[in-house]
Amino acid sequence: MIFGNPDSFSIYIDRVENWCNGSFVEGFICFYINSTPFPSRFYEYVSTLNTNIHDLTKILLKPKFNKELFEKDKLELSKYLLKARYPAYAFNSQKEFDEYPNDLYEDEDYDYEIDVDFLSRVNLPVFAIKNDNSVRILLIKKFLNNNENFLNLTMLKKDDIEEVVINSDTLEDIINNVIKFYEDLT
Repeated sequence: MIFGNPDSFSIYIDRVENWCNGSFVEGFICFYINSTPFPSRFYEYVSTLNTNIHDLTKILLKPKFNKELFEKDKLELSKYLLKARYPAYAFNSQKEFDEYPNDLYEDEDYDYEIDVDFLSRVNLPVFAIKNDNSVRILLIKKFLNNNENFLNLTMLKKDDIEEVVINSDTLEDIINNVIKFYEDLT
C-alpha cells in the first residue's frame, strides 16, 4: 500500500505473511521522494514493520520546528545536520578527521533525524524540519561507504540530496493512514 503521492513524498508498506511470526509483522517499507524509492532496492531487505512504523511515526507526527534551519540552502542545511548528528564522522578534510581525538565524546543531535532501520542499514540519513505549515524532508544519498572512515563534507553536492517540502497537514494524514493500516494488520 502506498500512502501519499510518490511523485513528491509517500511511504510504501507491504506485509509479507510468510515472514511474520508471533508479534513480529515483517515486510517491505520505503519512502518515495520525488518519484524515487529509498532505499532503491528495498525489496532486498526484510523489515520489522512494528519497529519501523513506530520509529518513523514518532518524528514525522511531531517534527521539530526551526524556522532558521528550515530556510537554509539545501546543501548548507544538509552539512549542518550531518555534522550535528554525526560529529565524529562528518569533517571538512582528511586533516580535520586525523586530528579529531579518538576519545572525544560529542553529543549527537537526533532532533531532526528520522532514525529508522530501513534507511539507516543502507546509510541513508533522513532529516525533517518544520516551519509554520510545512515540513522539509532531506535525504542524503551519499554518506559513508564501507571503505570510508568519515564523510568529507566538502565533497557533498546538491545532487547528493533529495528534498521535498510537504504541507504539515498532508504529512500528518499520511502518517495517520500508515498507523491505521498497521493497526488493521495486527
